[in-house]
Amino acid sequence: MGDGGNGRTVLYAVTVATSAIVLLRGQLATLREHGWDVALVSSPDERLPAFAADQGVRLFPVPMTRGLLSLADLRAIVAAVRILRSVRPAVVNASTPKAALVFGVAGVLARVPVRVYSLWGLRLEGERRGSLRFRVLWLAERVTAMAATTVLCASGSLRDRAIGLGLTTPARSRVLGRGSTNGVDLERFRPPGPGEADGVRRDLGFPPGELVVGFVGRLVADKGVGALLDAFTEVAAEAPTRLLLVGDVDDADPLPPDVLARVRADPRIVLTGVVDPARYYPAMDVFVLPSRREGLPNVALEAAATGVPVVTTRATGCPDAVVEDVTGLLVDVDDADGLAEALRTLRADPDLRARMGAAGRAFVAEHFAEALVWERVEGCYRDLLASSPALATR
Repeated sequence: MGDGGNGRTVLYAVTVATSAIVLLRGQLATLREHGWDVALVSSPDERLPAFAADQGVRLFPVPMTRGLLSLADLRAIVAAVRILRSVRPAVVNASTPKAALVFGVAGVLARVPVRVYSLWGLRLEGERRGSLRFRVLWLAERVTAMAATTVLCASGSLRDRAIGLGLTTPARSRVLGRGSTNGVDLERFRPPGPGEADGVRRDLGFPPGELVVGFVGRLVADKGVGALLDAFTEVAAEAPTRLLLVGDVDDADPLPPDVLARVRADPRIVLTGVVDPARYYPAMDVFVLPSRREGLPNVALEAAATGVPVVTTRATGCPDAVVEDVTGLLVDVDDADGLAEALRTLRADPDLRARMGAAGRAFVAEHFAEALVWERVEGCYRDLLASSPALATR
C-alpha cells in the first residue's frame, strides 16, 4: 500500500514508455532520493522494467491507446481506478493526452487529493479549427483539465494558449520557473572540445568552411520541414551550405511525397535516421526549428546548451526557448523567406553566432538545468499538498 495519507506517494502516468524514458529520467530517481514513494504507469513495454528499476520506482502497466476516444479508454479508466485505490497516492502527475485523460478521470473517481495534468503540448493546434477532430480533441483536453486540480504547463505561451482556448483558467494553471518538462543535462549537451566539431563534420562528409544548418526531430509537416527546405534551397544557392536533419521520417504522420523526395534527392542534405542528437549538435553552425506548434521544444534548449544559436518560430512554445536577438532569432510560422533571411544574418556574422551560442548556454544553465527543474517539481508537490483541502480531511 502507498502512503497517500501522509502525502509522500506520487504516481506518474504516461501513455507510452518512450515518454517516461525520455522525459522523466532522473526526475523520478530524484524524488525517490527526497523521500518520495514513486510509482509509474504506462502502456506495457519491454523497456520499462529496466527503466523502473534504474529509477527505483514501482511499475504498473496499463494498456492505453494513442488514438481518439474509444471503448478501450473505459477499460483503461477502470484499471486506473483499481491502481489508484491500491497505491493511494497523494499526488497523481499525468501527462501525454491519453494517460492524462484516463488518470485524470480515474483520479477524481478514486479521490486523489492532488491531480496534476502536465500539459506538454496541444495536439489540437495541428487540426483545422472547427473540424470534427479539433472538437473531439478540445473536448478531451477540456475534460482532462477540469479533472485536474492543477494544470502544469511546459511553457508560458502554452499556458496562455490553453487559457485562450478555454481549456483551463489562470487560477488552475501554472508554469514552474521559465518552464520545461524535465530540464536539460548540461554535461551531455555542452559546447564541443577542440577539434570535436570538425571530426563530426568530417564523418558526415561536410567540407570545411561550409555553413551547416541543423534540425533535430521527427520529419513531419507540423515541424515546418517544408519551409525549412525552401529556405535552405534559397540560401544554399547563394553560398555553400549543408542541411543536417537529425531524425527520421514518421510513417504515422508522413511528409508530403514531394517534400520527402526533395530531402532524399539533394546531396547537400544528410538525414541521419534515429540517433543520439548530442553527438550532432556540435557540427551545426545554426540550429533551426521551424515548428508550427510545441509545448516547449527540448531540442532548441539542447542546441542552445551546446552553444549553437537557435532560429525558431513564434508558434506556441517556441519563443519560450529563445531570448530573441540574444540567444537566437524568431520568424513567423511557415515563413520560408523570413527563415532564409535569418540564416543569411547568421551566416554573414560568425561573431554573432558565437555570442548567441554563449548566451544560449548561459540561458539554459540559469533556467533549465535538470537539477533546477527537479527541485521546482518537488517544491510544487509540497506546495500543492500543503494547500489541498482534500488532503486535510483524509
